[in-house]
Amino acid sequence: MTEPKDVSLEVEIEEYDAPVRSLVGRVLGMGRKAVMVGVGGFDLVVEKAQDGWKSVGTLTNDLAERGEKATSQSREQLNSQVDKRQEQIKGLSDKANDTFEKYSEAVLTRVQLPTSDEIEDLSKQVSSLSRKVDKVRKEQQDGVAA
Repeated sequence: MTEPKDVSLEVEIEEYDAPVRSLVGRVLGMGRKAVMVGVGGFDLVVEKAQDGWKSVGTLTNDLAERGEKATSQSREQLNSQVDKRQEQIKGLSDKANDTFEKYSEAVLTRVQLPTSDEIEDLSKQVSSLSRKVDKVRKEQQDGVAA
């Protein structure tokens, strides 16, 4: 019998610490950018008022257009970062599951417990042998009766 080997499952979470911090920094940067858009909008209002803009409707449309553009860009950037992190987490989860299955199968082999596939194969063999025995018994009974 072979000597059991130590099995350890380590998942490196630290490798995602820096990207998460980077994502938080980007979100804060986007928040700052949103505030700056407001400040820039106010500055633009003052500038356009000083330049003699008489049409408030044109100014409002211009500001709304700028706000939509800034919001859309920020949303796209945030969605992109979230999607990237979800893919990384899914990859890590898949890797952990694969490793767990590999090591659990190794443990079952070491303690000499059959796997579900092996049990299913044995069950099929027993069913097949049972049918063959029933067939032989029937042939013998038919032979004795005749």
